[in-house]
Amino acid sequence: MNAKSLCNLLTSSAMTAIAAIILTMPIKNVMAQNAMDQNVVITLQTNPLLNPEAACVALQLGMNLLRSDISDEAVASVTLFPTLEGVSIVSEKMKLRDNDKYPRRWNCSTPDGEEPLPEILAGFNDQMGTNIVVCPLCWMDRFDGEDPIYGSLGDGPTIHNLFLNADKVIDF
Repeated sequence: MNAKSLCNLLTSSAMTAIAAIILTMPIKNVMAQNAMDQNVVITLQTNPLLNPEAACVALQLGMNLLRSDISDEAVASVTLFPTLEGVSIVSEKMKLRDNDKYPRRWNCSTPDGEEPLPEILAGFNDQMGTNIVVCPLCWMDRFDGEDPIYGSLGDGPTIHNLFLNADKVIDF
């Protein structure tokens, strides 16, 4: 047997052994353990004041990822990262007030019926495991001199680490 044939045989045997190990692993348990340690970042780029649907879905998805009553695979944390026009979600216009003062177009479809986007945003902000880090450049271009109503303006190291340590990034 020449060296090339021996190398092919060893490579083939190694690949077979690796495949056998992978196929016999308890996949569900590995996934559940990993999910509980995962950090998810949800970016929001669309202006929720003009088109709230993306924000409605993003916030509800983020809250549901943290719920262990939905699945035994709840994640560890969800960070909302509003950027571009999405920073409007944490502007003064989104402050909670009487429901009858919200434009109807701000209502979100939920499993329990319609809810105003500002209430869903407040629920996201109050839920354990959530965080809101706002793109500072995007914020300053639109709301310079104001503070976000939820979360904080990110700085270079915070944003760098946010994405570097994210297990999943979901874009809206």
